[in-house]
Amino acid sequence: MGRLITILIVSAACALTYVKFFRADEPPPEPPAVAKETPVAKLSRVVDTQITQVFSALDGKAAPAPVHQLRQLRASLADARPKARDEQAMYRTAIELCDTLVDAMRERERCNLSLRDTRSKPYATWQTSERQAFFEGGIQRRWLENAASYHKRVDVLYKNLRDYERRLLPPPNPGPAGSESVSKAS
Repeated sequence: MGRLITILIVSAACALTYVKFFRADEPPPEPPAVAKETPVAKLSRVVDTQITQVFSALDGKAAPAPVHQLRQLRASLADARPKARDEQAMYRTAIELCDTLVDAMRERERCNLSLRDTRSKPYATWQTSERQAFFEGGIQRRWLENAASYHKRVDVLYKNLRDYERRLLPPPNPGPAGSESVSKAS
């Protein structure tokens, strides 16, 4: 009988220990739903953060370019085209902006490769600096001319996209709900 009481006490202690330490509590409450960022808003964020890198001067090094990210955004924009006429224009502008940025990044990469190739070629020692300056100057000029036309096109498209956003999309944070009623009451 004493053995049975000991086994029951040990079993109860094990059960209480399990319940206290090893049993999962109720799951935590789910966080409030956050508004999902639209593909257009993602594109705006990418343009805002990457535009200076895309159109910066050549240095012969590979600049980190978000080509893959832009291609994904373009695909999601093409898939998410709305039926409303105004929103279709916004999405067309966003897709065109993605395409223009990708083209500019490809051109930059081509010019950077040409610059690296020029710097890696052995020239006669008496002509090295003159030839290198000649070739590098041509590559830099070509990039500056092409970058200017791409930059102008991106500026126009981005301005149009921002205008569409302001007109068609709701603001991201309207503010606290109770602030309007307080200001109306006073």
